[in-house]
Parts: sequence; structure tokens; C-alpha cells
Amino acid sequence: MREVKDEYIKLCIKNHEALDAMVHGRATRFTLNCLVEAFNMAEMLCVMGIGEEYHDDIITGQVALRDMVKRGIAKGNRFLFTGSELKAVKLTMDIHDAQLEAATLGELQEALATIQKMQRQNKLHKIPVPKDFV
Repeated sequence: MREVKDEYIKLCIKNHEALDAMVHGRATRFTLNCLVEAFNMAEMLCVMGIGEEYHDDIITGQVALRDMVKRGIAKGNRFLFTGSELKAVKLTMDIHDAQLEAATLGELQEALATIQKMQRQNKLHKIPVPKDFV
């Protein structure tokens, strides 16, 4: 059980470091992908019934992230959140943290498998990450 708790802590740290990098203008392909993956997982856990009452908030966070990325691409890969986007993204991250703490390892594995299947079927929300972005 300790190993699961350690992985949970590592994942939370990785997610929050990615968000911090985005907020402070240090966006990379890794940080963008990290947030996209976290928000996809948040939505999938919600669909599975873990935090389902926050579904609208999670969608709002995903839209805020997508809008910021699209705007950042248009501005030459300069990725900055507006105030309302940042608020929505932070709330989504807080919800995701609570979901990770509440979910069992089996539920997390099921959510990840479903996300991977949807990815192969091209059924996930699209957030464009520039090909030339490091």
C-alpha cells in the first residue's frame, strides 16, 4: 500500500510542477502533455463516478487549457493563462488531486486503459501541441 501512496505523491508533484511551469512561462511539450493527461484522467474518473458532481468544472478546465494553448500557438508559442483560465485550471487540478486520493489502483488502471483505447480511436478532446515545441 505504501508503494501506491508513493506513486500518488509523485504523480501529484509532477502535475503541480507542470502547472507551476505553465503559470511562470516555462511551458514545454512535457508540461503541456502532463496537464492534458491529468485533465483527461480527471474527466474519465468523473465519468466512472469519482467526483462526478464536478464534471462541469473539469470540462471548464479542459476548455481553458485548450483555449490558452491555441492562443499561445497563435502568439508564437507564448503560453500564458488569463485570470479566469488559471482559476478554472487550478480548480480542475484540485479536483484531480482529490480523485487520485479517492480512487483505488484498479480504478486508476481502468481509467488509464479506457483513455488509451479512446486515444487509439481518436475520441479524446484535442489540444494542439506545436510539433516544433520542445
